[in-house]
Amino acid sequence: MNWKRWLIFVYLVALMAVSLSYLLPTSKFQGPTTSDAGWFFGLTEDIVNNNGMGDRYMLSHPPQGQAIGASEQGQPVIAAMLYKGLSAINPNITVEDVTRYLPPIFFILMIIPVFLIGREFFGDIGGCAAAFFLAIMACAPGTTSPVYWSKVGAFDHDVLDVMLAAWTIFLTIKLFKAPRESILKFSIIGGLVYGVLGFVWGGGYLYLAVIIFAALILVILNESFTHKRGGWGLKAIWDSICRNSQLIVGTSIMLSIAPLVIWLIGGGSNLPLMLAFAAIAAFVLAGRYFGIKGMIVVIAVACVGIFFVRTSLISFVSGALEFIGLRTPSVTIPKYASESAPVEEWGGALSQYYGAGLLTTIVFLFVAVALTKIIYTRKRGELLLLPWLLVLFLLARAQLRFLRQWWPILAVLAGVGAASIVIGLKRLSISSFGSSIGEINPIRRPIAIAVIICLVATPYIINARAQAENTGPPIGDTLQEGIMDAACWAKENTPDNSIFAIQWSYGHLFTATARRPSVVDGTETSGFEGEWENTATIRPPDYIYRIVDRQAQEIGGRRPDVQRLVSEVGEDEFRQLINTYRDNYNCKIDYVIFDASGYSYARDWLNWTPANMLLNAVRRATLRSWGSEAQSYVFNFGENRENIVLDTQTMQVYLRTGDLSEILDGYAVFTLNKEGTGISNFSGFNSPSLTPDLPESLLIFLDENSQIVGAWLVESVSAEIYTLPTPMSVRIFEGDVGDIGYLRIAYTSSNGWIKVVQINYVPSLTLPVDRAWINDNTPTFSWLSTVGAEKYELWVDNNPDFSSPEILENIAGNTHTSTSALADGTYYWKVRALGADNREIGWTSTWTFTIDTVQPAAPTLISPEDNRTDNVMTKTFTWTQPEPNATYRLQICTAPSFDPPYFHDNSSIAENSYTFTFTAGGTYYWRVCARDAAGNWGDWPENFKLALTAPPGAPSLSSPENGLLENDNTPRFAWVAGLNAENHRLLVDNDTDFSSPVENRLFTTEFSYTPAAENSLPDDNYSWKVVGIGEWGETSSSVWTFTVDTTPPSAPELVSPTNGLHVDNTPVFDWSDVADANRYGILADNDADFLFPAISADNVS
Repeated sequence: MNWKRWLIFVYLVALMAVSLSYLLPTSKFQGPTTSDAGWFFGLTEDIVNNNGMGDRYMLSHPPQGQAIGASEQGQPVIAAMLYKGLSAINPNITVEDVTRYLPPIFFILMIIPVFLIGREFFGDIGGCAAAFFLAIMACAPGTTSPVYWSKVGAFDHDVLDVMLAAWTIFLTIKLFKAPRESILKFSIIGGLVYGVLGFVWGGGYLYLAVIIFAALILVILNESFTHKRGGWGLKAIWDSICRNSQLIVGTSIMLSIAPLVIWLIGGGSNLPLMLAFAAIAAFVLAGRYFGIKGMIVVIAVACVGIFFVRTSLISFVSGALEFIGLRTPSVTIPKYASESAPVEEWGGALSQYYGAGLLTTIVFLFVAVALTKIIYTRKRGELLLLPWLLVLFLLARAQLRFLRQWWPILAVLAGVGAASIVIGLKRLSISSFGSSIGEINPIRRPIAIAVIICLVATPYIINARAQAENTGPPIGDTLQEGIMDAACWAKENTPDNSIFAIQWSYGHLFTATARRPSVVDGTETSGFEGEWENTATIRPPDYIYRIVDRQAQEIGGRRPDVQRLVSEVGEDEFRQLINTYRDNYNCKIDYVIFDASGYSYARDWLNWTPANMLLNAVRRATLRSWGSEAQSYVFNFGENRENIVLDTQTMQVYLRTGDLSEILDGYAVFTLNKEGTGISNFSGFNSPSLTPDLPESLLIFLDENSQIVGAWLVESVSAEIYTLPTPMSVRIFEGDVGDIGYLRIAYTSSNGWIKVVQINYVPSLTLPVDRAWINDNTPTFSWLSTVGAEKYELWVDNNPDFSSPEILENIAGNTHTSTSALADGTYYWKVRALGADNREIGWTSTWTFTIDTVQPAAPTLISPEDNRTDNVMTKTFTWTQPEPNATYRLQICTAPSFDPPYFHDNSSIAENSYTFTFTAGGTYYWRVCARDAAGNWGDWPENFKLALTAPPGAPSLSSPENGLLENDNTPRFAWVAGLNAENHRLLVDNDTDFSSPVENRLFTTEFSYTPAAENSLPDDNYSWKVVGIGEWGETSSSVWTFTVDTTPPSAPELVSPTNGLHVDNTPVFDWSDVADANRYGILADNDADFLFPAISADNVS
């Protein structure tokens, strides 16, 4: 048994387990976490549902869908096939489950080719070290972080791309190192893997072609230099080409197979590329075996072929050079995402792979050692690393996101460098340095080496786990939660074909979860200025720009690379965009997603734009001096502006000239930062309450201590400030949408970060509601307005075909009250929205209503029958129904006149019976009237009498309050009468059983009592209650208690300050406690009569 291979196998599995442990899901990663992850998840769903790839993604750019190529469906195809297999085993597995877990699986599988590449360069130690440095590669969340792009939910294509690129590089290295008989095998296998990479990501196909060609050229040049005999020139290079003819042919076969694989999978025809690489192989073979004549024949045939496929070849070459940054594109578009911008500071970018600090420094020391070794030895296979590194450097120079392609090469170089150091230390012998350093020999032992490796590895593992725990969704936990909440709502509560507008950063993320089509979601459709509003070929215009000197410029204040539909635009522009999508592209945006981050941005824009306008206005004068008088500040700006007055009472600014005052056009106050170099606060523009006389505004500058340090007079820009639109995000989040009738807030996420706004494209009827019954024959009609409507046409008819309308009106608003009375009966009504030039926008549905102005008849009372007497407290009242669908009002009163207040009154009884429980006996009267469906109330019938032979209700005590402690021995007793009680008895006793009451008085009409002086209560604890007495019994109130205490407490003894003591002006007063005191009063005066005390406090505890 080869224990060494098994040990390496166990080691690699352990590394995979370590990586997987910190890439497993958390609560933050329960769905797609990036916009691209949502895009690929949506494509996977489509492939599964359609059982194959498509040419359009219908959830982006509705209604026609966004065109998609085969390469965009490479990763989704893999996920769909995996889902099909797994779901056949376990039907509970979902597409989302597969797409969530694929990224970490791809990453840990990348460990295998990285190990194999490292082993090719420095044996098993190099491979193990390279695998280790990939497995624990982790840094803060961002562009370069493997954790960020590999953690569960990040279904982006980068991890799969990098993994396939690593396998392609490994097979290319094997091809370069292979003996002649094995070249064909590795060229075929390498071509197959390379083709899969090209299918998954076309960019990978481009940049790897450059790497492979460059590596081949480097091998030829290196060997021509190494084996030169008669000089180093074309002859030496040709000899090297001949020696490496099999390698050149094998490489050409590999590069020819790749486009064939792409074509076979479905990625389009790449015949020109296959022919080009085949021509290279034929050229080399012809020269090798047939000499110059053979080469001439091949060149002639190739020239003919190139003529027919020249466009494709030029496109491939230019695309490859442009992709790695060696060619400038025809039009430069600003980068809308930070990862699409070039690397600006390499030190900071490279330090991110393992976190800034010592860990990264150690890794790049290993990389430096590896590069030194490669350049020094110049072995054929190792030379591939140099163009690999150079091309990746050029890619990152073009776009920051290509730093993710560095994952495998950085791990390989670090592993090779570390292995070189370990092997070097292992080979170090005492004889090399003499017997004086014999202590160094123990590090050659395997156990010592293992201990050193563990000590070095542990900090990297700890760092990787810590970085993984801190990695969350790129848009932030709170916004991610809000978007997922809104997406789930949309999926459950909106029609499948509802179209949403959501800004690009979150578009595909939302679409993937909601499974609803979206626009402005991040998919590029480029056009030119003016064309996007009236050219049908651009559908719809998420990315619009115009070209000036080969540079894309913005239009209408919006960036050319991405259109933010909602955050900064005002209602006019918002409406214009919504209309443009509908009118020009047949794309009705049903819902618009507003988010709190956009609101914050828009609110800042609205707050600070006036400040910038004022600061950039034409300056008329600068402050020379200033002063204050009464409630005003006076500023001197020089000639004719010596007395600019800011009145702090009226908040007006004016120029004072003698007895005249000329009003200025407002003022603004700015606070400077601590250094005085910028603005830290702007309090807003204060407009004048009167019409200004001078077109000038006063700007005042304060330091951080609110002291005036400067002032300007500037040309008025108030007109521009007043016309600034309030951004829609601000209006939505601050609830200022009442006058925008064509939209409503349909949903707010549970955390408040997302607002879903619904757009109306046809008017919606609101009042009278459908099938309503009303008793107003001049009803008011209202409806929700629609976007783009200039006026509305109201139709009302008593015939469903509207052949003879009773009302036909053109109305500018969205409400209308009939000016002529309509007869009782059923009517039909609808509204049509009209745009400019009476262009029809759409009809509402048809609703009906019925006018009924006739009141219903009075019900006939049934039970309890008139003059009923019993002692049953729960009664069911019944009566007849005068007409269907009537509601009723039941009144119960203690007097036959039914004067309010009523004992009971209920006006919303739906049935012709009602159950009620009385709380006290007595004589009652009841009656019922009816209301029909139109709201007409009928007359009251004759009322019925009901007598209940039960005790009266219990009285309610008022004062003295329960538990009261007071010093009045003639307290006032008060209570609320018990229901139907004819008399009340007051009982007061110092015993709780009321066996010997000190007060026992009967009252007929009085509900309060104060004892006379001769009946005063002695100091004691008392209980009291009131008993209600009626015809059929007695009912007692609850029992309350109170205490009478008329004896004052003894005087306290003063403790400090002691008598005659001199103290400071904040003395502390202290005195002895008195047993029966609960608070104290204190007086301090500079006169002994205490007439005007300096200190007087009555409630000191």
